[in-house]
Amino acid sequence: MTYSSYYDKATSPDYWLKLNPDLHIEGKDVGSPWKPVEIGAKDLSNMTLDMVGDGYFTTSPLLDLEEVAILADAVEVLWADRWPTVFAMVYDEFWQVYQRASGLLEHMLGPGYKQLANYWVYYVANEKGSSGWAPHRDRAQMHTIRSDGRPNSMTIWIALTDATPLNGCMYVLPASFDPNYPHSPGTFAVPNVQDVRALPASAGSILSWNESLIHWGGRSSDKGSGPRISVACAFQRGDVDPYETPVLDPFVVPPLKQRLGLIGQQLYRFAIHTGMSQNVKDLAQQLGQLSETIVIYDSNNPYRKTATGLSK
Repeated sequence: MTYSSYYDKATSPDYWLKLNPDLHIEGKDVGSPWKPVEIGAKDLSNMTLDMVGDGYFTTSPLLDLEEVAILADAVEVLWADRWPTVFAMVYDEFWQVYQRASGLLEHMLGPGYKQLANYWVYYVANEKGSSGWAPHRDRAQMHTIRSDGRPNSMTIWIALTDATPLNGCMYVLPASFDPNYPHSPGTFAVPNVQDVRALPASAGSILSWNESLIHWGGRSSDKGSGPRISVACAFQRGDVDPYETPVLDPFVVPPLKQRLGLIGQQLYRFAIHTGMSQNVKDLAQQLGQLSETIVIYDSNNPYRKTATGLSK
């Protein structure tokens, strides 16, 4: 099949399935939630203590390594084909993988938690100069911490390949060392660099932080064993007002048209971190109109309440 434009490619299920034939788009099992990984009560308790005390937690590898390798390979294919890697979200599996974390999400956020259209797929090349995103808080204009220190919203970050200091692993400023946490989320100062903590993670591990925590991706080198490939998505409690809309059912995978619309808007939303060529900008503009507008209820957020969700 020939395609006359990037838009034609992007909206063709056949095109994406040809690139990654081991994955699915609106497959027959898309309505069956994936089984969550098993986490013991003691481990969940320790995760809660870490989240309350320092704003984040880490796990050992919990996901099936064959499963995460398939996802990592798919991202490699998109990278090699020069697609923004967030297009991995056209595939069912990149939505379903977060269902593996449903047990710990319910433990942290309570029953009825919601998924937000706030996600990315990361590829940090194994070469000198590549890097993850600069220091930031995921929700820098709103207080997201409850009186007991638990989060109202949090990010789930899954390592699809090993993440090390040599290929750009995650770093955080623990909440206990951050004088601006949680009452001044718009401030990103790191008073003492010795307080910074590296978070190396083996493939299949889950990292999580609340949306008020300062974090960033490190700079890679040519000495790592391979690229750092990972996925991340934000979730919030179901019993508080939405931090942004649409709010999504974490056990329902959106139809392809909605996925494409949200991908287009994500490209604009995170252009400050990733940059965007004119070709990608044009494609994002077209795709963004395929779904409802992402509205972010942060009064000072520059990406909010526009006709297509795409203006800054």
